Amino acid sequence: ATSRPMTKRAALATLLVSLCVTASAQFYKPGERLPASVLAETFDVAYPANVPNVSLAEYDFTGNAGTKPYVTVVASFYSGCTPGREDYPAFTKFVSQLHAMTSANALPGNVAFVVSLKNGVNKGIAKAWANINGSDVSVGGSNGGFPYLVDDRHRALVYKFFDAAVHPAYAVIDHCMRFAALLPAVGLQRGENTIINVVTALLRNTTQACPDEAQAPRATEVRAKRATPGFTPGPVPLTAAAASAAAVPAVCVPAFGATRTVGTLSTGNLTAFSQPRDLAFHPTSGNLWVGNNNTDSLTILRGVFNGSAGAAAPSTSGL
Repeated sequence: ATSRPMTKRAALATLLVSLCVTASAQFYKPGERLPASVLAETFDVAYPANVPNVSLAEYDFTGNAGTKPYVTVVASFYSGCTPGREDYPAFTKFVSQLHAMTSANALPGNVAFVVSLKNGVNKGIAKAWANINGSDVSVGGSNGGFPYLVDDRHRALVYKFFDAAVHPAYAVIDHCMRFAALLPAVGLQRGENTIINVVTALLRNTTQACPDEAQAPRATEVRAKRATPGFTPGPVPLTAAAASAAAVPAVCVPAFGATRTVGTLSTGNLTAFSQPRDLAFHPTSGNLWVGNNNTDSLTILRGVFNGSAGAAAPSTSGL
């Protein structure tokens, strides 16, 4: 057989397959019980307004023996993402459908829906998101009050289950808090790997007893917590004149040479920062780039820094 060059269509199909594989990467293996720390953590709820917070422990049948078992769906959305805005209404239809079936006892158990919402979230944005055109909105406790929209500005929930760059996405957990499935956007779900089919199958198994710790040990942490390094402040840098006046030797960090200038940078616009987590100088422009943890944005301080003159007003660019 002779080989032929790959067509553009075939190349695109291959790329899409590789992207789907990348997007389907998950932090837990199916059947693994979630770490105790993941269950114990409490997350602030931005909508509905009458729910202050939520913890996955509320839906853990092993910790709430005798209560109605839950299958839990954790969803990831980014408020600035068009595919997410298109996906959310379809997701809420599943919420309504599954809640109707469990309420009528057509399926055993119950379903909880918890949403990680990111990118400048507040109660107003969360309410607007819940009311996206075409969405089923929980009013007066309908749908059990679900879905709960978590103000996930610190990524506390999303980093438990997802690569934050992949959204929308859905993680499904059974009544024993065992990871069951990671599903892509609703429009990409096929066959048995849809929210309805996966949750329905898990609900039918909620009559089964949960294994104990020896039978099914919990998964390890998704990411090991970084130990806070110890830090002992060194001597305060002194100019030669100040050292002479104080009758102490001048102190300087060797890497900065024999002379030094200690100054304060003032941007005049601290609101541009949102829990900075990293910074670096651009190698050619000299601009200072600051990565913001809370907003997934960059604050770029442009211009040459000149002592007390400070810098030009910062500009913020989204990642």
